[in-house]
Amino acid sequence: MSEAYQRLRSSLTAMVLAARGKVTFPQDLARHLKINKNLAWRVSKIIEAPTPEAGIPHLPGAGGLKLLLDAARNAGSSDDVIERVESAHAAFLEMVQTHAGDQETLQLLLDGRSDGDALAASRRMAFRGNSGIVGVQARAKLTASFLAPSAEDPDKLDSLLIGGFVDVCRLRPAEGWPLFRIRHYLGHDGPAAAQQLDAQVMYDRFGQLDEFDDESCSDLLLERDEHGLTYRLGPGRVGKTGTFSTYFGSPLLGVFDRYASPEDPMGEIYSIVEVPVETLLFDMFIHRDLGYGSSLELSVFERPGGGLDDHLVRTKRQHLPISIQPERLRGSPERCISPVCPRYPEVIRRTTAATGWDLGAFTCYRFVLTYPPLHSTAIVSFPLDERPET
Repeated sequence: MSEAYQRLRSSLTAMVLAARGKVTFPQDLARHLKINKNLAWRVSKIIEAPTPEAGIPHLPGAGGLKLLLDAARNAGSSDDVIERVESAHAAFLEMVQTHAGDQETLQLLLDGRSDGDALAASRRMAFRGNSGIVGVQARAKLTASFLAPSAEDPDKLDSLLIGGFVDVCRLRPAEGWPLFRIRHYLGHDGPAAAQQLDAQVMYDRFGQLDEFDDESCSDLLLERDEHGLTYRLGPGRVGKTGTFSTYFGSPLLGVFDRYASPEDPMGEIYSIVEVPVETLLFDMFIHRDLGYGSSLELSVFERPGGGLDDHLVRTKRQHLPISIQPERLRGSPERCISPVCPRYPEVIRRTTAATGWDLGAFTCYRFVLTYPPLHSTAIVSFPLDERPET
């Protein structure tokens, strides 16, 4: 694939130079070759793109290529130069037929090879398709976790989990579909027990922050089981008039180990994707007395069949090729605004009010994943601190 693309790219570059066009400026190329701006923009993108992943999406179709070759001939390119482009293009099409079969399948192959935001195009298409199949979608999902040394036990951590959805929209009646699961792992003992989670929730209705719910937010259905809590979509209006946002907050105080052990060297915070969403906003607020900030990593795992994630049986095959680097945000946590979550600062102030924490002691590390795959689990992991010598 790379050889066929590079041959086509270099032949196009030689043709443009032979016509004395300016390669890097689409407007000059359009004016010199007398072609439309869109075609000129595509050609300049191909010439500038060093890899197939970056350049192939901009290749013009057969009609556009013919217009380009005719324009280059009229601008002074020789027949030999144009024939080299035609030959390279024919070889490229043969490569597509052999390895992909068609351009759409080729794009999927390229999407999986991407060195940047891998699978971005596939995830975007999946979001639209899954929204129609499931019957519900959301503009954004929020997952945020505060981690601080426990106020009661120096060997433990205090944690606050904030979750929510922005602009949930039913595309058809979808009562009972799971929106939000509270699953919080940070130790070799697995998830915190559901009864412990229930006992420590200090907000209305087991963690749902009613004061931030839109008027159109119907009651969500709450389920408890041995794994934790699940909020499901209740009855409501279909379409824009029924769109709503909702937030949750749940503290877990002194539950998780602060220091690494042979059985448990890592900490993990989960965000389970049960609804098609445009953006997953995943924030980690790390207290300055903890050493986790510089080593946070986000991984995304598929969950075959949509079942619960089990960290004990998770396989390499389930690890999706998605790599997102965190952004370190400056300033107090209540200043960590985001355009996809307008009420976020208010939610932070409300959920942390009873903790007694100095919010200035926390640093936010933000992961933003567009179109996270449905039935996947995004996991931020980090090595736990070593226990200090006594």
